Amino acid sequence: MPHEDDKHISMHHEDDKHISMPHEDDKHISMPHEDDKHISMPHEDDKHISMPHEDDKHISMPHEDDKHISRMPHEDDKHISMPHEDDKHAS
Repeated sequence: MPHEDDKHISMHHEDDKHISMPHEDDKHISMPHEDDKHISMPHEDDKHISMPHEDDKHISMPHEDDKHISRMPHEDDKHISMPHEDDKHAS
């Protein structure tokens, strides 16, 4: 039975968990770190300041237009090469 008592003595180990609970509290203490996120929120605002970069996309949009310019005539070339299709009929 004294062996059983050893279990109880080791129960104190369970208590150690509670003693280490302050570690959990440290999370709360480190919570200000969370607040730092808010302080760094201006960084979020920088995104808005850098938004003009987004506008640059629009400025570079002509690139998109180049696609249309370079694509469409190409599309037309297909139609021009369509006579090839007609050649089948001719043959």
